[in-house]
Amino acid sequence: MEKIKKILKQEYDADYSIKDIYLFKAGCVLLQMEELDDNNNYPVTAKEEIISKYKEDFDISINLKELFNKIKEHRNIFNPEEYDSEYPVTHSEPSPGTAIIVDGPKLFMEVKLPKSKQYLTDDFINTNPIEEFNAIFNGSLFITYAKINEFPSYTTFGYEYRNLLRNIINEDTKLHCPHFGPSPIHPDFYVIILEKDIKDLKNRIIKYGNDLIMVLEEIEMRDFADYFLEKISFELERYYKIEYYNTNLIDYNIEIHNILEELSKKINSFYILKWYSIFETNKIINESKLLLSRVYKRYFEYESQKSYFNKNRLKYIDEIKQHKLFSLISKYFNEQLDELDEIPTSILDTLSHYGNIINSFGDKRTAVWASIIGALIGAFITYLVS
Repeated sequence: MEKIKKILKQEYDADYSIKDIYLFKAGCVLLQMEELDDNNNYPVTAKEEIISKYKEDFDISINLKELFNKIKEHRNIFNPEEYDSEYPVTHSEPSPGTAIIVDGPKLFMEVKLPKSKQYLTDDFINTNPIEEFNAIFNGSLFITYAKINEFPSYTTFGYEYRNLLRNIINEDTKLHCPHFGPSPIHPDFYVIILEKDIKDLKNRIIKYGNDLIMVLEEIEMRDFADYFLEKISFELERYYKIEYYNTNLIDYNIEIHNILEELSKKINSFYILKWYSIFETNKIINESKLLLSRVYKRYFEYESQKSYFNKNRLKYIDEIKQHKLFSLISKYFNEQLDELDEIPTSILDTLSHYGNIINSFGDKRTAVWASIIGALIGAFITYLVS
C-alpha cells in the first residue's frame, strides 16, 4: 500500500487514507462459425469456404443465447445475471475472416476459480493468484475486476477468465473461439477508493507507466464496472477489429508463401520430364498458370487489406488521443498496432520471373510439337516417294 500512497501524495500533495483497491482487466474473445486447422497451408481459402457455407444460415442471437446459458450453468460461475436484454445483438462482418466481434446484452457473474484450476499461475514470476473475481461479458468484450491487497498487483485472473470463456465456447457450444490477442490488453486499470471526500481533487485519473489509476469515492463497484465497460467498449472494440485485420494479413502471408512454394515445385517438375511427355507438359503448364494467377490474386487482395489496416490504424491512433482514458495510454495501442506483417514488393519480380519461365515452357512445347509433326510429315513424304 505504501507505493500507491506515495503516488497519491506526489499527485495531490497530501496524505490520503485508502479504503480499497480494485484491479480491472479488459479484453475480448472472438466467435467463429467453425474451427479452422491452425496448420492449414491456405487459411484465406479455408475462411472463404466457411463464410460461403454460413452466409445465409447464421443467426448470432441464437448462438449467443446458447453461449450465455452455458456460461450460467458452468461450475465456476455463480450468481449470473443477464441485463440490457432489449439491446439488439450485432456483430462485425465476418469478411475478411470468419471470426466476429459480438455486441449484445450483458451478463454479470461471480467467478470462483481455485488456483489448482488456473492455467497461467506457474508460467509467470511474482504472480498473486486471485481465485474469486467478478466479470461482465457482452458476447465478445469483457471486463474482470477484483479487490486486491497490494499495488502493483501481478496477477493473471483476466487471462484465466479469457481461457474459461474459450473453453466454454469450444467445448459446450456450436461456435469456436480462436486464439487471439492480446486479450486482455496489457494495461492494468486500478480503482482506488479513498476514505475521505474527494470532491476537491481536480485530476482523478493518474497515469502509472502503461497503467491507469482511477481515484473514486465510495461507490457500488458493480455499477462502476458496468459504467467502465460502457465508456471503453467502443474504442476497445475498434482496437480488436484492427488487430484482427492484422491477423488476416498474416494468413495472406502464409497462403501466398505456400502457393509460391507449390508453384516452384511445379516448375521444377517440368525440367525432369522426358522431352516426349507432351500431355504431362500441358498439364504442368496449365497448373502453373493457375497457381500464378492465384498468387497474383492473393497478393493484390493482401495489398488492399494492408491499405485498409493502415488507414484504420492511423485513424484509430489519432482519435484515441481524444479519449478520456485511452489517450493516456495511446503509446501502448500505437506500439501494438505497429506490428504489420509485411510482404516485400520484390515478390512481384519473382512472379514476373515465374511467368516468363512458364511462357518459355509453352515455347518448348511448341518446338516439340513442331519436331514431331515435322518428323511425321517427313516420314509420310518418304513413304509416298518410295
